[in-house]
Amino acid sequence: MANPSSSIRNSLDSSKLRSRVSFGSASILPGVVQSENTVAEILSEPSVQFDSVASGTNSPMLTSEKSISPDRLKFKKGFRDCLIGDYSDYGTKSMAEVFVENWIDKGVFQVQLWLAEVYLENQADTDTLMALLKVVMHVDPKDFAPANRMVALASLSHASLEVRECAVRCYEYWECPEFYTDLANRSLEPAWLEEYKNSFIN
Repeated sequence: MANPSSSIRNSLDSSKLRSRVSFGSASILPGVVQSENTVAEILSEPSVQFDSVASGTNSPMLTSEKSISPDRLKFKKGFRDCLIGDYSDYGTKSMAEVFVENWIDKGVFQVQLWLAEVYLENQADTDTLMALLKVVMHVDPKDFAPANRMVALASLSHASLEVRECAVRCYEYWECPEFYTDLANRSLEPAWLEEYKNSFIN
């Protein structure tokens, strides 16, 4: 006959299990033509895998998984790879945008976190910040809030005039009056950037 205490202990242990969603990358997406002379290769499409991990406080997965997540590293490397030679004008979809949109379909909140990390890690890299702003500019503003607003708001104070202008363009492109509170009481330099801001928030 089974030991009753052993059965209860096994039952309690199994109740500690929870689902974990991880984002992987499995297949190569078709190329995207950037211009007449440039063909962009988009990195692999993420897939979703479900695992079961113990939720106990002594589980090493809980303390280290987030910082060493292979999917996090894969996303950030893929995003940076997309930026190499990837210049696009306003209104033109870039490799980085296609790459991020593909990952958003699998987990928007995780993508917001990873892009915020990319932003913080590249404060001195104007090209990367501009590319990231153009990405958050063109994804659905309601779906990608609040990360899009946080990135744009922080960029309004950046030393680079190009970055500040791109941040203002984000607000204009979103056409969300509820976002304009970020700009209403903020004076921008130079004067033409302040005039540009006022031209669409008033």
